[in-house]
Amino acid sequence: MRDLFNDNKEYNNNAKRDSEWVGMPEFIQDSQKPFAQIVFRFTSEDDLKKFSDIIVLTGGLKKIYGEMNPEYPVYIISKGRFKNCLTARELIWMRVPFYLVVEPQEADEYRKVSDNVLVLPFSNLGQGSIPARNWVWEHSISIGAKRHWILDDNIEGFHRLNRNEKFKVSSGTIFKCAEDFTDRYTNIALSGFNYYSFCKKTDKVPPYYLNTRIYSCILYK
Repeated sequence: MRDLFNDNKEYNNNAKRDSEWVGMPEFIQDSQKPFAQIVFRFTSEDDLKKFSDIIVLTGGLKKIYGEMNPEYPVYIISKGRFKNCLTARELIWMRVPFYLVVEPQEADEYRKVSDNVLVLPFSNLGQGSIPARNWVWEHSISIGAKRHWILDDNIEGFHRLNRNEKFKVSSGTIFKCAEDFTDRYTNIALSGFNYYSFCKKTDKVPPYYLNTRIYSCILYK
């Protein structure tokens, strides 16, 4: 086990990882501290959208890939958050299609959030999200999907880290990029995005990690 861990640690820090990133969006991330920085604050999502359209906050993703959406279905499992389902609100703003998976007693409330609601055949099992995740797995298979996304319902936004800056993205292109990279390989069962707080602008981080935990936003085979 020690040798396997050391081999993986070495892989995550060598040039081979970078060579496999060929054909993906630019990723340059050096260890540095900024000379100066400017913080913008917006009073509404509409103001942010207008600003991002002007300066292309997607950081080059649209230029490389064009604006597109994920190939595989996106599911948000939610309970008790129909008044503040952050992920659904963000994906609607990004124009990313998704399924909102909810229990029957809350279905009508969630339909006020999204028209694309899937109602689970059970409620209040007291087993956390596992039964819902298993149901989503079966639904994904039934519609012929090779993979599917499951997102937590409390994601406030999606960003791209590049050149020591975090750019708020306004389309589903990031999902398609992740799918394209994952589909290059036959031995990846789970992949996903990193947490915003784990990717500091001043730290040198790689474009991806191997054999680590994935939370909140997972692409399942």
